[in-house]
Amino acid sequence: PKHIILSTLKTGMKLDGYVVSSTPYAAFIDAGVVRVSKGGSFAPVHAMLHKSDIPKEVLNSLRKGQHQFPSPIPGPSPLLPKNTPLSVFVKEVTKQTGRFTVTTDSTVTKADLSLAHNQVREEASERRRSRRLRRQLEDITPGTTAEGLVDKVVDEGVLVTIISLGSL
Repeated sequence: PKHIILSTLKTGMKLDGYVVSSTPYAAFIDAGVVRVSKGGSFAPVHAMLHKSDIPKEVLNSLRKGQHQFPSPIPGPSPLLPKNTPLSVFVKEVTKQTGRFTVTTDSTVTKADLSLAHNQVREEASERRRSRRLRRQLEDITPGTTAEGLVDKVVDEGVLVTIISLGSL
């Protein structure tokens, strides 16, 4: 079998492989990818395919006939049956850790991933800012006197910058 070196993978590259293991949230795919390990030998690297990277209709067609009877193992079922063949597309490669993720979306691009990462970072930053402001506001109760500057008058009331807290 032909091996593909991890460091040569690019976002959007098509790979054919099969499921080697599966959890309720992700499947791990052997697509013939290897990394160079100590001594110059090759070590296999399995791709992670997260359930959010598989459209429901594709997931349902891959699962057909998977569990005709109750699973002997209690708890959630694996995402995909072992040895399920599938075509996937490289999503991200982390060369430092020797890992990579894949998707079933053939239109995946580096620009899309960058945009999604930026959006996640912005949302996380906003959540942190909001938690910080809520902690600062815990000490303010009705009747508290604070020095501030009126920023804007709106139908619901007044937006004020409390000098000691910054803009809320």
